[in-house]
Amino acid sequence: MNLDEVIALLAEKHQSVTYTALAELFEVNRQTYMKERDNTPQNSWVVAAKTGLPTGYSDDEIDPALRAFIENGGRPLGSVQDLRLWLLDNMPEEEGEGA
Repeated sequence: MNLDEVIALLAEKHQSVTYTALAELFEVNRQTYMKERDNTPQNSWVVAAKTGLPTGYSDDEIDPALRAFIENGGRPLGSVQDLRLWLLDNMPEEEGEGA
């Protein structure tokens, strides 16, 4: 899976992930890799560990489901290990069979 596919799956399943965990999975610079992406509701599922919210997004750019996730006690995947395990459990079957 590439970065776009992982973010799409996180958004579809309503699971947030920290910038650091996602950066470590793809071995990219955590300070810059999301700055190149548009502030969309789908991308808003990639969040700061401290706040649980995406950095630099206006209210209308944040997926309303992310706010509900936070209000209901949802926590972002905070480590690359947690993200890898989550992906194994949530990856579409045709993707997961070859992993």
